[in-house]
Amino acid sequence: MNKLIRYELLKLCKNRIYCTLILVLIGINLPVFYLNLRSALPASHTFASYRAIIDELNSREDAGAYLTEETESALVAMDFYRYDNFREIGKEYDQIASYQEYLKNIKRQSLLITKSAIFSQPGTFSYRNALATEKAFEPLSDVVPVLDYSSGINAVSDNIFSDMAAVLAIFLTVVFLVLREKATNITALLKTTVHGRTRSLIAKVIAVFSICFLITIILQMSNIVLAGSFCGLGDLSRPLQSVYQFGASVIEVSVIQYLIMLILGKFFTLFAFSMILFAIAIISRRDIPVFVVSFIIGALSGVGYLLISEQSYLNIFKHINLVGFLHFTPILKRYMNVNLFGFPINLLWIYGVLIITALTVGSLISVRTYSVQRNLGYRNFTLIKRRQWKRIRDKSSIILFELKKSLLVNKAALILMGFGLLQLYYGVTSTYYLDTDDMYYMGYMKVLSGPATLDKETYFQREQERFDDLRIQISDLSDRLKEGTISEENYQFDANMINHMLYPERIFQQISDRYEFIRKSGRPLHLLFDKGYKELFQGFKNADLKLLAILMLIMIPIYTYEYQSGMDQLIRSTMHGRGRTAGRKLMSAGCMAFITGAITYLPELVRVDRTFKFPELTAPVASIPEYDGVKGSIIGFITAVLLLRLLAVVLAMVFILFISCVVKTALFSFVINVGVLVLPVLLQFSGIRIIRYLPLNMLISGEQLLIKGYVTPQTCGYIIGSIVLISIVGLFNLQAYSKGRIKLFYR
Repeated sequence: MNKLIRYELLKLCKNRIYCTLILVLIGINLPVFYLNLRSALPASHTFASYRAIIDELNSREDAGAYLTEETESALVAMDFYRYDNFREIGKEYDQIASYQEYLKNIKRQSLLITKSAIFSQPGTFSYRNALATEKAFEPLSDVVPVLDYSSGINAVSDNIFSDMAAVLAIFLTVVFLVLREKATNITALLKTTVHGRTRSLIAKVIAVFSICFLITIILQMSNIVLAGSFCGLGDLSRPLQSVYQFGASVIEVSVIQYLIMLILGKFFTLFAFSMILFAIAIISRRDIPVFVVSFIIGALSGVGYLLISEQSYLNIFKHINLVGFLHFTPILKRYMNVNLFGFPINLLWIYGVLIITALTVGSLISVRTYSVQRNLGYRNFTLIKRRQWKRIRDKSSIILFELKKSLLVNKAALILMGFGLLQLYYGVTSTYYLDTDDMYYMGYMKVLSGPATLDKETYFQREQERFDDLRIQISDLSDRLKEGTISEENYQFDANMINHMLYPERIFQQISDRYEFIRKSGRPLHLLFDKGYKELFQGFKNADLKLLAILMLIMIPIYTYEYQSGMDQLIRSTMHGRGRTAGRKLMSAGCMAFITGAITYLPELVRVDRTFKFPELTAPVASIPEYDGVKGSIIGFITAVLLLRLLAVVLAMVFILFISCVVKTALFSFVINVGVLVLPVLLQFSGIRIIRYLPLNMLISGEQLLIKGYVTPQTCGYIIGSIVLISIVGLFNLQAYSKGRIKLFYR
């Protein structure tokens, strides 16, 4: 058995592609975690200033008074960076100082709920949950939190990219251990040997176990070391409740014990995922279902974790999925129960049970199936009659085969998965920067957003009177200074305070002017904070080059691989090797193009929603001044822009395929596609206006095409012209491949 295990590990270690990809994932994790570590601090903090303030507070007996005094003095001096430093650390100090009061409040809330006329029924979930919550917090009465470095622990807990890198590494491990052997028929040969069934698979499972442990240790320990070097970890023997954001945790452990729990939890989650993936790979006859099921699991997990609210009745699915299992720190930070037949069940117990179940079921199915399976395919299921299944398979087999070639042989699956993980991390972690003007603008819009009303006119009048009164106070101060009734120092202090309160007047005047325009226009326009929508369209613009780059990487090998290997001559000699195969290539390429477009643009929507929450989605799009001539709602406008970009994706796809089909070599195809597709987009970004009238450029900047309305001669002309151009290039593509009459370059 030891030799089998060493052999399985050596197969992975000696594979250069596998080792390179794993090292790349580990290497990328380091700078990404540093950025995450930096974002764990307030924008005004540096690592040194954060640690200095914590050390100063720990050295003082009057830490609370010192913190209050420094915060107020920074605000009076209008030193906003220093003010943010002390304000953020003040939140950590308040959490620790009020911890015992927090525990007492838990008991009071439990008593209030159980004695309430609504919830006092002993058999209800609310009653049981209140009792369970009080009981869970009882052992913490002796816990004494202390103030120490928390940002490093929070960054280690919340680094989602490390989890995604670990999942991709395990996926690659299963691909190289199982799928590559099945693709080369080595599995059939291994099964004929003495130890080629059960013992061979057990060796593979142990090898995956070792890889899971090694990947988890490397990623998490590198995160912990970086966090300790820059932010500091503090006293590791202090209670976990000392860490900011963990004040509501019911786990009575120290920080070092929590870090061990974190590493073990991520390790067992990875191993459970690998066993499920193992079972799918062994049962599956083809490689495509493994990629499809993995993509579906990842997509559903990501969507559920990002979009399901904590207040939703579906909130259990926010945590009970792959992303929730890997990033399980939220269920450690606070006490959360779910309603299971009227009984409160803690999410941490559900997490443990499901992980053990996945490990057991996945490993048993893998070993059992591999041991008794006579061939590499599915068992003979009778859910569909054989003849009917044969007809379905014959119609779809060419598309599936083309998808398999593109995804596996041409490595498009790895490119899409890597790009998808980076985009998911980008959408989850990145937010837009809001300066002081934006914060004031957003604050006003929380009160004033919506159509013009009488209440808003009253608010504008009252706010203007307040600013006028402040200006009168400034004038009075100047007169008193000239008269000598106040000193220069007192004048500067009072004037600075009043000027600080006058700062938002400029923002208020802009909003007031916009309101007057809406009121006088007579149209049902809304006041709204439109920066989010402007940033959304700018984000789409920044994502266009990423889209074109990924499209070229996955589309160019579709034809060039066959030409360089001579496979095109062999395919053309078969029954369906001309027109039908060319058509199926276009269809399979369309599926991958649609997935690429979704991966590219959806994170921009998530990113804007996390920062701005999409205000007034149903408001007229003309409420945004730049789109004053467009009719319809904002959500309709965004949908139209995405549809135009989808048309641009299809147009770029057919051009890439046509050029690669005609040129026949990957390098020349890449160079020509860069010149035809990417260069015009770059020239448009640099300010050359005439370039924007090219069909692809106009479709990509869909918001500019729709700026005068949805149904205009220009809009209809570009849409119809693009559809005609796609059809013509697609037909030339079919002819170039099926008949080989268009030959510009030769091998």
